[in-house]
Amino acid sequence: MRLICIDIGNTSTSIGLYERGQVSCVVSIVGGILANFSACMSTLRQIAVSDVNGVCVASVVPKVNLAWEKLICETCGCRPHFISYKSPLGFELDYPAPECIGADRLADAAGGLARYGAPLIIVDFGTALNFEVLDDRPAYRGE
Repeated sequence: MRLICIDIGNTSTSIGLYERGQVSCVVSIVGGILANFSACMSTLRQIAVSDVNGVCVASVVPKVNLAWEKLICETCGCRPHFISYKSPLGFELDYPAPECIGADRLADAAGGLARYGAPLIIVDFGTALNFEVLDDRPAYRGE
């Protein structure tokens, strides 16, 4: 399975290829699609050179999601899946307002669970410092 993974953050966007349990071809684009559309388009085209089975996006910048969806549909020929609290993540959400959890934080928790199991604490050193806690059920408890 070949899956393009896109992490849309406030300061940069990262695009990578997940294949056979490994992430490769990771490119970080400062400013993302609004500041550097051509870099986003060319990177996506390079990574999607051969068939991909899907595209998964973790975005904390909702105002760019439509632009990304259009670019992904045109470039990869498929609709992307945007991570949200409604996505099948492999754990419960034991959090007072799950709709307020950032897609990046949910993706961190899902990736950590898949790789290490639960219970687990994930530390993300991005624009902000975040801690994600999964208990042994596994359930997302937040920070």
